[in-house]
Amino acid sequence: MDTVFVGVPYSEKVTIFVLADTTVVAPVVPYPTANARIDSVKITNWNNPSSLNLPSGLQSECNPAGCVFPGNSLGCIAVTGTVTNVEDTGSYLISASIVYYFTITNTVLSGYNYNVSGIIHPFTIEVKQAAEDSTITGAEKMMLSNIAVYPNPSNNIFHFKIEHDNTGQLLLQVFNAQGVEVFQQQEVNTVNNSTIVWNASELPSGIYFYVLHRDNKIERGKLLINK
Repeated sequence: MDTVFVGVPYSEKVTIFVLADTTVVAPVVPYPTANARIDSVKITNWNNPSSLNLPSGLQSECNPAGCVFPGNSLGCIAVTGTVTNVEDTGSYLISASIVYYFTITNTVLSGYNYNVSGIIHPFTIEVKQAAEDSTITGAEKMMLSNIAVYPNPSNNIFHFKIEHDNTGQLLLQVFNAQGVEVFQQQEVNTVNNSTIVWNASELPSGIYFYVLHRDNKIERGKLLINK
């Protein structure tokens, strides 16, 4: 389950890996199973937030844009945005409609085109109110975290100052508004504070999102490149 706080920018990306081939239940007896080449997998409703059961304020996108993932390929689905209405708090089971397209490659059915439809639930979103004693100032600080980003907005360089009490691993990722990862850096904590520098000089102006993984927790925020 992923947590979204009212009034706090949110970004989540799920990587899609489509296999090259598989074994499927054959559409014609007496062949109970058959080897098949996966031509593509399509998520038919990912660009329709209401049919996904997304809370108001969140948008969904695919990469590739048409939500068609060819066999033997990598892609991603993303959810971004900000929930602003406290009445939208609650649990949301994300429901994606998916179609698998196959071509049978063995038995007398070889060359037969076949598809299977179904529903998948990539994750659940829990929308909560921000704690009354937390301080959230734009994108600089996330609730219950000790991360500061400066300058923000910036035209090229961002500094991520991360305070922590114990050793362990940090993973910082930055995504654009389409959910595509544009920066990643992993560090092993050996001191109380860490500073990660991101050079965004080659990226266009716009809104970006950072995700910090540490101590089995995920913290998020919004960045603005302004050139």
